[in-house]
Amino acid sequence: MNTRAQAAIETQLHRHKQKRQAEDAKVTNLRRQLRTLQREARRKQRQQAGAWVDLAGLLDLDPEVLLGGLCTLADQCADDTVLQRWKRRGAELLAQRRKRTRSAQRSEAKPDVTAHTEQV
Repeated sequence: MNTRAQAAIETQLHRHKQKRQAEDAKVTNLRRQLRTLQREARRKQRQQAGAWVDLAGLLDLDPEVLLGGLCTLADQCADDTVLQRWKRRGAELLAQRRKRTRSAQRSEAKPDVTAHTEQV
């Protein structure tokens, strides 16, 4: 093979290697972004679970008691009747919480008329 053809092939091979390295870097970056999103989703899920534990009034329990209770709860999850009953009760509690939150937000959003009239 002549040197000109060999140089052209080597140049082409070098370009392909660079493209491959760039693609590998993109894949690595995408994997990193995916892991970050998964970590954030898991963190958010744990925060929600903590809020539910607080809403249920279990936040002050001893950690071993809470974990033991949650394990018992997990064991009972095979019974659909129990799950439906829990779901109804949970939906009621969450609805009450949303209602309280909305009414609190509305009261904060109202302007303080008394402060304005006292100045006038």
